[in-house]
Amino acid sequence: MKRFLLFIIVMTLLGCKNETTSKEVEEDSETPEVVKSLNPLEMVGRDYIIDDQHSYIGFKIKYFGFSPVRGRFDTFDGTVFYDPEHMTSTAMNVVIDVNSINTGNERRDNDLITGEGWFQESIFPIISFETTACEVNQDGSFQLTGSFSMNGISKELSIPFEKPTEISRDWAANEQVDYSGKITIDRKDFDVFGGEFWDTLMEEGLTQLSDEVEIELDIHTRRGDYEARYSDLEVDNVRKLLIDLFKAEGTETALMKLKTLQSNEETALSSGALNTVGKTLLAWSMYSEANALFEQGSILFPNKTLFYNNLGVTQLHLKNTTSAQSYFSKALQIDSTDARANAYLCLLSK
Repeated sequence: MKRFLLFIIVMTLLGCKNETTSKEVEEDSETPEVVKSLNPLEMVGRDYIIDDQHSYIGFKIKYFGFSPVRGRFDTFDGTVFYDPEHMTSTAMNVVIDVNSINTGNERRDNDLITGEGWFQESIFPIISFETTACEVNQDGSFQLTGSFSMNGISKELSIPFEKPTEISRDWAANEQVDYSGKITIDRKDFDVFGGEFWDTLMEEGLTQLSDEVEIELDIHTRRGDYEARYSDLEVDNVRKLLIDLFKAEGTETALMKLKTLQSNEETALSSGALNTVGKTLLAWSMYSEANALFEQGSILFPNKTLFYNNLGVTQLHLKNTTSAQSYFSKALQIDSTDARANAYLCLLSK
């Protein structure tokens, strides 16, 4: 997998405490709501992926004290654990390629990536946020508090989010939820100076470039409904045939059929198609069968982290936590930017 220069926001919200003390306080929409948190392992399988094609992660900074300059990151990945009935058990992990920074000016973008005093890409390629606490308000909005790290510096920040959208379905029957949040940080707190020129004082004490940077997050997430996908498959679809073999004739027969399919270039399943077969088995709680399928996937596609991640998830369903951790760690060995593996390891650390 190509190397990402990252912006990682790791959001893990588990075991948050929220209390109200009177009717008068309860009427305040900014007052934390009493919400029951789930045991971390109860969130297994409730993970949504972040859709970078329909999400926005950007920033805004004032130039010459007045003119706002906006930028965004065009490439990122992420995972969100979410249950609307247990908001304080939400967890979010976002991985962004900083090389995909886009301010509408190529020369400026190159300077931000490689120029002295900015992101120091060659030394500190990762920017991260890991949530340690959260508060859920009466109006459904919430706040995430955690450690934000950039340029080798870590500080605690709190990010307010609006109430998430209701769970809906897209054209492919995927569940989808959207989140929107903003926070303003001081770039100098993270050694993002850019040189002495940008600190030059102008009239009214303003500098060439504001110290404050507003980060904007509009995150679209989705989770596949593999039972619905199975129902939509044509009768002669190879994935359906393989899934039916697991269900009707057992693992050994299904794996023999898989071996035959993969030996023929015309019938061989891609890593994505094979993953769909396994995810369908998981949806049916056929954990042993899914485990065998994902093991074969890891052999056929040894550099694809999705199989190690799904082996980890399957092992958690089978109550084998230690084995699950080893699979997630393996995924990170292959790709240190893998958001799903990182999110699950954070979940298990609670």
